[in-house]
Amino acid sequence: VFSIIPSSFTLNPNSEINLAIHYTPRPAGCFVCDHFEFLTPGGNRPRLEITGEATSANVQLYKKQDNNSIDTVLNSINFGCVQVQSTATRVLFLQNDTTAPLRYQFLLGISDSEKQVPTNTFSIKDGKERGILPPGGLAVGLQLICHPQSPSQYYQRVFVLIERRLPLFIDLIATAYQPATLLNAKEQKPATLRHAHLQAYRNRIVRGWGLLAPMQLDEKFNEIKQYQYDHDSSNIDTLCFARIGADGHDALLMACTEENPVSRSGEATRTELAVATEMFEHEQALILVDAIKGLDLAPGTSKIISVENKTQAKVTIVWTEINSQFLSISPSGSIDVGPNQNVNFSVHCNGPVIATSIEATAFFKNQRSFRLADDATLQPPWHLETLVFGAKNSLLGLSPQLTFFPSDSLEFTPVFAGDATYQMLTCRNKSKLPAVFEIMCCDTESSCFRILPRRGLIPAEGFQLFIVQFKAPDIAFLGKEKEAFKLRVNGFDVWGPMLLGAGAVPECELEDIDQDLSVTLPPTSIGLESMRIIGLRNSSRVPCIFHINEANDILKSAEPATGVLRGHERANIALRFAPNDAIKATNTQLSISVRPVAGQPPIEISAADARQLGSAQTPEILQKFQLQVFTPASTGQVSIEPPMLSFPISLVKASQTDVITLVNASQGPVAYTMMLKSVQNNDLILATEPPLSVDIPTGLLPARSRKSIRLTFQPQFAGDFEMLLVCKLNNAHNLVYDSECLVKGRASYPTVCIRDARMVNGDCRPGCDSSQLWQQFSLTELNEALTQPPTVDVQEEKFKFRFIPQPVAAGTQTVLLDVYNPGELAVSLSVHWPNEREVDLEDWADEGEPTEAEVRINRIIDELKCFELSPRTAELGPSESMTLRISYAANSRELDGIHDLPLLFKVNKGRHLKIELVGRTLGFSEPCLFLGGGIFAEDNIIPSKTLAAVSVGVRPEDAPLQICQLVNLGNAACNYSLRFHRRDILCPSIENPSGYIDALCSVPLRFRFLPLEARNYQFEAELEYSWSADDFNDEHFAVKNIRLEISGFDARAIRTVDRKVQDPPFVRLAQATKSAQSPDHQIVSLPQQIAMLSQDRLEFGTLPQRARVTQLVALLPKTDVEATTFFEYEWQQSNELHDILSIEPQSGSIQAGVNNVSFFRVELRADCEPQAIDDSILLLVRECLPQATRGRRGTNRGSLSSTIGNNNSVESLASRCTATQEKHLTHKLLPSGRLPTMPISSLDQSIGIGRQPTSPLKSTTTSSTNKLNESSFLRLDLTQDSVSSAFQGGTKTNSKSVVVSSSILRLRLLADIVKEEHFTSIHGGDLDVLRLPKPAVFIPAAVTKSEHVLESDESVSREKARAAALRSQAAELFREALSSHETTQVLQLLPTQPVVPFYSDIQCSNCSSIELVHRFTVWQGDHFHGRLRGSEIRDIIVRELGIRCSSTYLDALDKEKEEIDFESWLASLPIELRRGIALALNEALSRSRFDRATEREKNRQTNFSDADKNMAATRIGSIFRRNMARHAVDKRHYLATTLGQLEEKGAIALQNQIRKYRSRKRAKAALDKRLNAISSKLFANHSFQHMLYVALENTIYNLIQEAVLGEFPLIDNAKEKEESNYNHSYLPTTNVISQ
Repeated sequence: VFSIIPSSFTLNPNSEINLAIHYTPRPAGCFVCDHFEFLTPGGNRPRLEITGEATSANVQLYKKQDNNSIDTVLNSINFGCVQVQSTATRVLFLQNDTTAPLRYQFLLGISDSEKQVPTNTFSIKDGKERGILPPGGLAVGLQLICHPQSPSQYYQRVFVLIERRLPLFIDLIATAYQPATLLNAKEQKPATLRHAHLQAYRNRIVRGWGLLAPMQLDEKFNEIKQYQYDHDSSNIDTLCFARIGADGHDALLMACTEENPVSRSGEATRTELAVATEMFEHEQALILVDAIKGLDLAPGTSKIISVENKTQAKVTIVWTEINSQFLSISPSGSIDVGPNQNVNFSVHCNGPVIATSIEATAFFKNQRSFRLADDATLQPPWHLETLVFGAKNSLLGLSPQLTFFPSDSLEFTPVFAGDATYQMLTCRNKSKLPAVFEIMCCDTESSCFRILPRRGLIPAEGFQLFIVQFKAPDIAFLGKEKEAFKLRVNGFDVWGPMLLGAGAVPECELEDIDQDLSVTLPPTSIGLESMRIIGLRNSSRVPCIFHINEANDILKSAEPATGVLRGHERANIALRFAPNDAIKATNTQLSISVRPVAGQPPIEISAADARQLGSAQTPEILQKFQLQVFTPASTGQVSIEPPMLSFPISLVKASQTDVITLVNASQGPVAYTMMLKSVQNNDLILATEPPLSVDIPTGLLPARSRKSIRLTFQPQFAGDFEMLLVCKLNNAHNLVYDSECLVKGRASYPTVCIRDARMVNGDCRPGCDSSQLWQQFSLTELNEALTQPPTVDVQEEKFKFRFIPQPVAAGTQTVLLDVYNPGELAVSLSVHWPNEREVDLEDWADEGEPTEAEVRINRIIDELKCFELSPRTAELGPSESMTLRISYAANSRELDGIHDLPLLFKVNKGRHLKIELVGRTLGFSEPCLFLGGGIFAEDNIIPSKTLAAVSVGVRPEDAPLQICQLVNLGNAACNYSLRFHRRDILCPSIENPSGYIDALCSVPLRFRFLPLEARNYQFEAELEYSWSADDFNDEHFAVKNIRLEISGFDARAIRTVDRKVQDPPFVRLAQATKSAQSPDHQIVSLPQQIAMLSQDRLEFGTLPQRARVTQLVALLPKTDVEATTFFEYEWQQSNELHDILSIEPQSGSIQAGVNNVSFFRVELRADCEPQAIDDSILLLVRECLPQATRGRRGTNRGSLSSTIGNNNSVESLASRCTATQEKHLTHKLLPSGRLPTMPISSLDQSIGIGRQPTSPLKSTTTSSTNKLNESSFLRLDLTQDSVSSAFQGGTKTNSKSVVVSSSILRLRLLADIVKEEHFTSIHGGDLDVLRLPKPAVFIPAAVTKSEHVLESDESVSREKARAAALRSQAAELFREALSSHETTQVLQLLPTQPVVPFYSDIQCSNCSSIELVHRFTVWQGDHFHGRLRGSEIRDIIVRELGIRCSSTYLDALDKEKEEIDFESWLASLPIELRRGIALALNEALSRSRFDRATEREKNRQTNFSDADKNMAATRIGSIFRRNMARHAVDKRHYLATTLGQLEEKGAIALQNQIRKYRSRKRAKAALDKRLNAISSKLFANHSFQHMLYVALENTIYNLIQEAVLGEFPLIDNAKEKEESNYNHSYLPTTNVISQ
């Protein structure tokens, strides 16, 4: 079968050779496994195993099936009803799926060789009973012909022999009828035969009912029907009777335990073998006696044929008419044969005959007509056929020319003892004459071979297919069998191939074991596993199945536990042993059993019907081995060096490698597995891409060995990694971790952040401080996006850098950003313009037409050049920073003054973000308003402003004041009006909703808000402003929508456990999001800045009124200056906070030096009304150098300044608090009727604290040498108009110094001032930790002896001295009386202002123990009896009511085993706890009542149907209409009376009066509005403002000049001076004012 070429060769050193292996398969289905050994001179004998299997040809036989047909049997053809002496055809297909042509032959009898006329009922057109099937899957169609000669049913099972495979079969069915004719007036039509009748008959044969008579079948059928009726279930015997539909085709024993079961020899399936088995083993109920081998007739001779009827009913036999003039059968026609009887027929030959076939059809006599037959028990007819050969034909004596395939021998596959196998033999006739053959061998009982067909005719140049059966003898007579194939052809003996067969029984043997059937495994460490391979070889040629039974738990496994071994195959069985702590060295037995692949098949069933297999018997055990296995055990120990490994920081997804060493210190080999565990939860890390990987995660360590393992750290995300690398030893019972290695690593992405943003020369400009820039440039959102890893998707939006709008030609805004690298990786970043290309295009490349957006961008970049950015690229190491300079020049009003430029901010291997620079250039006379602290957004976006959160529970008169600056960024002054879209009680109130705002100034908007619940509020408002252009009469209007966001919060709900109050959301926002607002100290160094503050923002938190809080701020001047340089500083005086804020020192100087720092004490006095403070104060710092004394100026204004500066006792008229101003301050009512004064007694405290009046302004003098950048100083404080009012009363610049440069610094203050009772009750604050001064009283200070009024001035009159002395003595007596202990005790007994309780406190006021027991009884129900255990009290109070108690007290309750009186327990509790229990009980009762009410309403609604609801609605509507009609009728009747008429006239008159009053009121309001508009328009005009400013300045100058000359005393009463100089005018004339 196998051959190796070359079989002998010489192999040079370090060389190779190719060997060709040839495989020549012999019988189909044969498996061959051979072993070859290569013999070498050195004794090396490598073994080569070669296997091969010969498969049978794949040929399909089928018919074309209609989709709607119920006939699903592909190898059954029903011709239906065919008229006698007519022809019906059907098509049958044969398909060869192999690659070689195959011969086929239908066993359909023999046609007359001379006339070629079909002699059978069924035949194939054109004599295609033999042929060749083309390869390649082509289907060959054969036309089957049915030609009946008598009215009867016809059935024949035709077998098809195919070369190189087992035979197939097809069932042919037809029903012939004879219609009524003139000669035969009676119609002859038998019952129509179907395949269901055929299958039912086959099932009856299997069942043993094949010989029953029709009447007996009817009885069986009736019994089965009665059984089904009685038991309401089907019986398997139902399949023995024909049924309608596809179910009638079911076979009785087709079901099997396996699908396509194989034979015990394994060469084919039982389905394929069943056809051949039926050919050789099938016996019919009617047989032809002495005619099995055919009839030899000489001309003029006759022979008798005997037909035996084995059935139990009368059978009718009808011979088919023979189309030959030399043959005849008598008696002819239909002959009846009784049950178990014989009938003889004589066949007579009248002439020469070569070979032909004769056939007959037999059927039960009652089936000759369909009226006599029952469909369920209809029996198919029997087909009888024999061959007739001429004893003296013309072919005798002609030498045959035959060839056989295979030619030398026909070898069968080894067969299991007692089973049969089949092979096909092909015989070719090379002669041009037909050949008559007869098998002359294999006809004895002792022969193991059988051949079909035994006799026949081989066509000229045709072929004949033989099927040869080999049946192996029993086990006792096993051996090789052979027999020569012998034919007698045309009178000559022809020898064919030798028939070779062998029977066998599976037999196996164990290999690689000891002679005493034992095997020893190597020593195995505890926790490890060892393996030993043994071999199980099948020494026979028949397949078998082995199975291993493990009888104990010592041996871990024997794999494979079961398997199939074909002939000469070997199975490697792996014995695995994994010891545990409980065993040492022991042995065990292993049982191996061998059996056939299948049991003995039921041959009698397949012989009856090839479609039925039946179940094979259980295979018996042929061999059984008992193998002794010795399993010694040992211990193992593995350690890891080093025990800890640390990787340096790396980029995400970048790999680093390091090496660890595994050390095996045990005596035996160790199998290890490296695993990762989490340090936090000690769980295994099972990620698909773990951060740490091992190059050799599993392996075997020999005894006393070391092994290096490479670790690769490659994190997939950023973060700190800390893992345990565990060396696990394999153990079947538990996991033993012998050693661990702690591995640390860190991964990150390159990232940057913005730490600070400053505008050059921007601290004194409106809206240009650091906190405002932080919002304008969206730096919070930008930092959040930069900190995200690149794998996280950020919304596709541009981060806008919005520059502050400014008028055209106002200069360039330059913003400095501090870009910082917070990580430990080096960062490479770059900024790209939108017109940059990543790839340079060739000259010939066409970029296409630019879009409108690209044209706009190119124009901004190339023509306008309004944006600059530097540097464009940077490299930052860890913790390094750089300054990014971005500038916008407002030099053009093109593109409507709105300029935007998109940029790409790229961090190499990090984030790529889109940034858009947005700048706006205003017109020269165009205002631009926005709310300070918010974002100046585009026109299509509504800007929002978030005010400070307000606590719930504040009284309306105590609503905190919140000031928001309305900033005008334009060069034009305007009138503004702010109104909310909705007006209700929730809407915030604004004290100055309209007014006038100058250019580049701001107006403080005073808001007050009182929330009703703790939630977020949003209010839409409309800001309308108007201004005048150059033309006096040209007025412009603009409207802008803004959004105010305010939150209400419950301070009691956010208290912490230790009773420390948390800051309200306003201050907490400033603390939690410092980076979101701005850094609290300056990081970026501005050019030409000479100093900076240690903190830019001070946060005072939540303060009660009268509190004093102090913080320190340091001034840090620059150090790289000359040694003689000194710095002068001065704090801003004219500020909104000057009455509650004090800074010490207010002014001074500091010498240059490294350690020279000036500290300021910033004290906030909460002596004001409740308000949220968010304001800034400015600090002016000058860098000075000493200089020689300078000369006096010669102008009058210089001497005037000198005179005023030397006279410190003179107060300026402009800053003096006049009587008019004092009256205005003291008589002006704030909202809710409050006065702007501080309380001075306990009674005033109970009413409410108001803000003190503004203190009189101090005089300011500014030297002409210290005037720096006056244009900017005019807008330093947006409520003042000059530098002199911004910085006052400080140390003046030394006349012997020169100012080199100056800087203005800004300090931001944040605080939240509330009332004292709110601070303690709502916010939960503690007043003891704060510094609160005692309330002021109307008692003058004590006068010392040196200051006594009698000794101070002798020129005072005696009356005044006596009054002063009396007043002083009375004050001392009154002070002593108040300071006595008795007076203090009496004053403490006076009633104080009661604390207004909350509604919840009032609701739970009644918390007595009796009332609580009553409420508890109502809540719990009737099952509460007044006494509870301690654990029950704990469950009710803690779990159900949610009352918090100490754990010690709860443990004591649990330990109390006896029942406690609930009322006594409640009485022992503190009042606070009882109040809490009462509140919880009220909530539980309310909840239960609400649930019950909801349930009742739900049940009531459920009980009501839709019809009831519609009827109720109809009735309610009818009642309402009836009441309305009755009221209308009553009204008409009443108006018809005298009293009704008088009342109607009076109502009409009253309505007329109300309408007149409202019309006059509307007219007056319209007139006032018109006058206000005219006045606002007039005062908004620049010319009129300039005229008033000149007039006022000239008037003050004249008054001061007269005072210097002594003509006007400044210290006298202004009113008296005004009366004395009534006729003298210091103001411009009336004509000037009218202009």
